[in-house]
Amino acid sequence: MSGLFDLSGKRALVTGSGQGIGLAIAEGLAAQGASIVLNGRSAGPVEEAVVRLKAAGRDAAVALFDVTDQTAVAKGVDGIEAGL
Repeated sequence: MSGLFDLSGKRALVTGSGQGIGLAIAEGLAAQGASIVLNGRSAGPVEEAVVRLKAAGRDAAVALFDVTDQTAVAKGVDGIEAGL
């Protein structure tokens, strides 16, 4: 693995990662070896971003929930920790 640091074996949850800055952050973390969990409220953009990351050989998954809803966040993180 080349780059600034090695995130192999780590998992990163990136909120708002269906597009823009969130997606760029997800791509950067994935490039360093992290398994990425992309998050958003709308399935379309997040699922398209996962396809894009997987096409680049990255490990990526989707976890849809609204980060402004505390109950949804707790359930979403529990789901991620349980292995999606």
